[in-house]
Amino acid sequence: MDPIILESPSPVESLACVPLTGTNFQTMLKESIERFLIEVTKESYDFSAFRPIFFRLIQSSVDPPLEVIWFYSALGYHEAIRSKRDVFDRIFAVRDLLQLLSACSASCNGPKSVALLAPVASELYYFVREEKKLSGKVAKKLRKEIDSLAEAVISYVSICSGRSSNGQEFSDGYLLPCFMDIVRVWTVQHCEKGDHLNVLFPWLSDEICAFFTQEKCGIGYLAGAVAAETFLLNLALKVQVDGLPRPDLQKELTIWSVSSISVFQNCVLFDILLRLLLKPPMPVITILSLTDESLVRNVLYDAVILVDYSFINPGFKVENFDDSLMNLIMRRLIVTHEAIRSVRGKRDYNKAISYTNAFTTSCVPNALVKWATHQIRVDEHNRPSANTPQGLLKWFVFLEEQGLKLFEDDILELCNKVMFEESHVDDTTKFNSGTNTRDDDLFFFDNKGRVENETVKDDDMGTAEIAFLTAAQSMKIDVSKKRRKQREEESGSQLKFVKYNIDDDSVEDYLNSGSEVENPPADEMEE
Repeated sequence: MDPIILESPSPVESLACVPLTGTNFQTMLKESIERFLIEVTKESYDFSAFRPIFFRLIQSSVDPPLEVIWFYSALGYHEAIRSKRDVFDRIFAVRDLLQLLSACSASCNGPKSVALLAPVASELYYFVREEKKLSGKVAKKLRKEIDSLAEAVISYVSICSGRSSNGQEFSDGYLLPCFMDIVRVWTVQHCEKGDHLNVLFPWLSDEICAFFTQEKCGIGYLAGAVAAETFLLNLALKVQVDGLPRPDLQKELTIWSVSSISVFQNCVLFDILLRLLLKPPMPVITILSLTDESLVRNVLYDAVILVDYSFINPGFKVENFDDSLMNLIMRRLIVTHEAIRSVRGKRDYNKAISYTNAFTTSCVPNALVKWATHQIRVDEHNRPSANTPQGLLKWFVFLEEQGLKLFEDDILELCNKVMFEESHVDDTTKFNSGTNTRDDDLFFFDNKGRVENETVKDDDMGTAEIAFLTAAQSMKIDVSKKRRKQREEESGSQLKFVKYNIDDDSVEDYLNSGSEVENPPADEMEE
């Protein structure tokens, strides 16, 4: 198998330095797209008249528009796959497409170079689906080609991400009005009718795809979405392992995920991962089994909760607290709450402690409280009583009920939904917990995430913590009188909270989750 050689995105000299702008240019592109969509439906078509024109357009600009590069590369790709029925010939065409896009973006900046790879990520998705229908040596050979291309794509994205400034959300121009037309050019072979965005971006949800239809959607947002797609593509491929189950697979994938996120340093990618976790099932379910999708979800929970990434830490200066970043941090809070509730439902209390400790020691609680108190003047008595996810969610729901709107509508709706569901869970727990709880399953953590051996007042705990205390009190019905008497004589109290070793079944040994992950250089990315 020949190695994949990609052009590194670096500035190049151009003979002509006239940028492609203006209404006339966009009109010509739109008319060319309409002509293409007519011709491609015919049994025989010829795009030879188009290619020289758009090749010269690309050569005549230092920074050619994304839509022009996409149209030019689509002409060659459609001609390449037109007569190729063999699956390997077609995937080699994707390989050529990747090399062509990297060459065309040699003069572009990092974000645009990443955004251009959307068709490659899309085509690889359909090859993964096709590989599942095959068997034997053919399936293994195709899978090897898919893995090779996926690794090449994510390596290229990591290089381009290293060229972005400070890992902030990219702001390098907007998509042209004809963007949706160019999407149809890339999806015509997969979609006769329906939502073309879902076809070109199969790794994303409808909610995320809707951003591309908004006026002045930034190329930077598209770049973050493509980075998220390549991340999910590689993660989905790594989840599908042959042979016997590997108990350490989740830890290995979590380490890989943390390394990738740290290299990309992309707020859009991080926000997309949070959005996907909040709307199960994730789109990867279309190519994964329920078990594998659950593993991907657990890996992402560990990756976005257990590590305090420096590129999303607003620090202590209020001027750094912009709306988009604070909405992202709020989503991280909700994801953490949902993850804690999920692992508690599976009786994985070690992981629940790990998530809570990581949350309370991260930038999230202080940032959210400081942001809210800066927006609205509140005294000490009106601040949250606990820095746990549930305590903060209750506080924000309370502020909303007072008519104070600090976050986007979808976040406020999620807050209300989560707290409503939690109240019903708490009522059920109070009646049923006594039959399902053991002494050694109980734990308690204070507002700073430390495990304590003493009882506390209910006012200092969130509802979930009260539920655990209620479970402990109900448990006394099931224990023998002798054991209860012995415990009372030794401890002098009715309850005893047992310390838990949170190292077991945790990724903290590898991630050092209590500390912040610095932004490493792009060339340190690990597979």
